[in-house]
Order: sequence, then structure tokens, then C-alpha cells
Amino acid sequence: FDRLERIDVEGNSEFDTETILGKVNLIKGQFLRPQSFDAIRKRLVTAYEEKGYMLVHVVFETAPDSSAPGRSVLTVVINEGPEVQVAAVTFSGNSRFDEGDLKGAMDEISEKKWWKFWSSANFDRKKFAKDSLAILALYHESGYLDAEIISDSMWYNESRDEMFIHMNIDEGK
Repeated sequence: FDRLERIDVEGNSEFDTETILGKVNLIKGQFLRPQSFDAIRKRLVTAYEEKGYMLVHVVFETAPDSSAPGRSVLTVVINEGPEVQVAAVTFSGNSRFDEGDLKGAMDEISEKKWWKFWSSANFDRKKFAKDSLAILALYHESGYLDAEIISDSMWYNESRDEMFIHMNIDEGK
């Protein structure tokens, strides 16, 4: 394995280069092991997903540094993709609570609305998990202790900048 001479970052606009380098967390002179790239990729993808970039793609390229024999330049190439907004959240299997009640229980995820210019409708997996628990809490507080979310589906529009979420609910007995 070659040793790292420097890191170049390409394609980033949501995060500055210093932030990316902090997440890469490699130092000059360190051996470049391809297996460490998976952990770095995961950290970068997670950071982008938290900002609503669900389709980010990260590639690592290494090339020998002509000015330093035995040393390589690591290039982190980022394709951020579009910022994904939640366009709609729908439900099936619900009769006790209407769609508005269920959406109202969701504190973290909201649909994109033209008049909500001050808030974000970005999708975040952790926030979605919290909202799923909040929906179940609404049922449980109303005596539906067996209620559960049987499944959820997520898909994108053609331009892949809007996400649609559907949740299938079993209200129990």
C-alpha cells in the first residue's frame, strides 16, 4: 500500500472541503488501505443524508504523486445529487384516525408546501423513525395497543428530487 501524500475533494457544495476532510479523517503519511474507504464513505453518505441528499454517491480515486515516490494522492469524488424533499405522505389501513391526524403526529417529517418557505421538508431516516414511533404512540394512547406499521414504501419522482412515502397501518383490535 502507498502512503497518503494529500487529499483532494471534488464535487462538494453542500459541505466545505474542510468539513469533508474532517469526515475522511486520514493524515499525511498514513497507509492507504481500500478497506478503510467503506467506513469513510458511510460517514460521508450519512452526513449528506442528514442534509436531505439521499442520492449522494461517493467514489475514491488514488493516483501516484509524481513529486513523492511511494506516495499517493487520494481524490474524494462526490456526486451530491438533488436535495430530496418529501412531496407527500399517505396512509392505508387507518380508520380510527384520518390522514390529517396521522400527519399531525409526525413532528419531524413534513411535506413540501409552497407557503412553508421557512421550514425544510428534507427526508431524514432518523427523523422518520421517530415519527413512526409517534404515530404508534397516538394509537396506543387511544387504546389501540396492538397497532403497528406493517410496512412503509418510499419512492422518488422522475427527477429524483421529491420523495413520496406511504405507510400501511394495522390498527389492531
